[in-house]
Amino acid sequence: METVLVLGANDLSDQLAGAWPRVARRAASLESADADGTSWEVIALVDAGRADATVARTRGFLEEVNNRLRPDGWIVGYVEHAATWRRLLRGRGWCAALLAHRFFGRPRGCLRALREAGFDSCAVWYVHPLIEAPMGLIPAESRTERPEFVRAAHAGRGTHGALGFLARLALAHLGLGGLQQRHLFFWARKPC
Repeated sequence: METVLVLGANDLSDQLAGAWPRVARRAASLESADADGTSWEVIALVDAGRADATVARTRGFLEEVNNRLRPDGWIVGYVEHAATWRRLLRGRGWCAALLAHRFFGRPRGCLRALREAGFDSCAVWYVHPLIEAPMGLIPAESRTERPEFVRAAHAGRGTHGALGFLARLALAHLGLGGLQQRHLFFWARKPC
């Protein structure tokens, strides 16, 4: 019996689906996975959508996911962070940085979209350093965020030059450490 659906069309989704032998199905889209009307205990979204997608645009997709989950089922996934310092320096992501609650690729927007789609027990983390080789998750928008980013900056000191280290450390101390992370990881539960 299949209980886990892995949605995504890339190598990471193949790798993730392989970790759950005989209980997972992999599909490129929700429509292609739903041919037999199966309801799922877990739906894993590999690259859940565009970082700059609005909450309103994403909510419809998340509502469809919610409809295909069993009661007390879980959605887990990741999305590209919409307001990283690299994006901002290239002139992109400024709307997402200033209006965080409106964009799915921002922690507040991700939480909002999940709640508006009918989920509860929602949580969002920054993936450190990146989703392809995660070493840890840092809670988004919590009191522990700043000290975790300061610790991460010190831990990575040998992998960056002096200027890079000082920039990362300054962002962490200013409470802007999340701007360094390329991906957000989230989960939420469908109520019974």
